[in-house]
Amino acid sequence: MSSLALRELGHSELGGEVAGLRADLGRVGNNLNQIARALNVAERGGPEGPSTAELLSAIEATRAELAEIRAWTRRAS
Repeated sequence: MSSLALRELGHSELGGEVAGLRADLGRVGNNLNQIARALNVAERGGPEGPSTAELLSAIEATRAELAEIRAWTRRAS
């Protein structure tokens, strides 16, 4: 996230877009933490957590989104 700091990009017209990306990345991190918590609770005998297929799908979707963000930031800088 620090690499997305507005002062490092030097493009004022990208400010709103970068701020939105930073917020989205924060939400992705929160979602991954929730998945990890659900798995830990399930492992300790709580309600069943997400299935392996659901986990793999979420991980692959996250990887794809991050790849798009990286490509965008390379083009924008």
